Parts: sequence; C-alpha cells; structure tokens
Amino acid sequence: MTIFLASVLWGLALGLLLSAVVVGAGLVAQDFALHDYPPAIRERYGRPRSARGRRVARVAVILIGTVLIGCLVGCLLTTRWISGAPLDFVVASLSAGIALLTYNVWDFVVLDVLVFMLWTPALVVLPGTEGMPEYRDWVFHAIGFARGLVVVIVGAVLAGAAAVGVEAVAAMVA
Repeated sequence: MTIFLASVLWGLALGLLLSAVVVGAGLVAQDFALHDYPPAIRERYGRPRSARGRRVARVAVILIGTVLIGCLVGCLLTTRWISGAPLDFVVASLSAGIALLTYNVWDFVVLDVLVFMLWTPALVVLPGTEGMPEYRDWVFHAIGFARGLVVVIVGAVLAGAAAVGVEAVAAMVA
C-alpha cells in the first residue's frame, strides 16, 4: 500500500465517521448545525438554536475533534509504518493534507451535494423552510468547500509540525 492510498483511506474513514456524528446529532436535535445553513434559510427559520441544539452541538464538536485527531494520528502512524522511517515535516504534512482533502471532498460531494442539495431528506429541512430554493444553493456550498481548503492547508501544516515534534521527543527519550 502506498502512503497516498493510505491517506485517502484515512480521509474516507474520517468522512464516514464524521457523517455518522452529523446524522446522529441531527436525529437528536435538528437545529444543532443551524449556523451551517444558508442565510435565507436561517432567516426564515427565524429563531436561534434551541437549548437542546446547543447541547448537542457541544457534544458534536467534542466527538468531531476526537474523531479528527484519532484519524490524523492513525494516518500519520500508518504513513510512518509504510515509509519505515521517522516522519519528516513534508511527508507528514502531505499525508495529513491528503486525508483532510479527501474528507473535504467527501463533505462537499456526499453531505452537501448528494444529501443536502439533491436528496434533501426531512432530517435536514428545518421546520417552516420546506421547499426553499436555498437548499440547492451551489454557491453557498462551493464557498464552504473553498473555506475547507484553507482548513486542509492549516491542518496539514499543524499535523506535520506535531509529527516532527513527536519524532524529536521520541528520539530524545530513546
């Protein structure tokens, strides 16, 4: 297996796990991700996130962070195992970047386009906003994807730096 393929597989695992978190959170409190809706939908919905939605959002953030860090650690450990050498900044950053980019593409294609825009199940439709054309707002989701690219770059650099730091500490301890 190549580092590239392993990184893509970790990115897909991240996509599947984070999708499960989002669906589960949506089943508990439909408005937990109110801030992720187009402005016109939020405006028509007309109320702030419910207390339950706020609690579910806090739990979702913790779960998302845990899954994200876990998958990145798994990706970097797999990369180290495949390469057979301590990770350097470039390899670690590229590996993490590929995983994060794979997730960003998953989020856009699967969650935004297929689920939110094309299928639009009742789970994602906020009460009082049924049939709004903004559920199919390609520009809103494309901008979200572009913002995700910035997160990919920052996350890749941070993961690369963390990997180099861990390798340096491990070398001092050994």
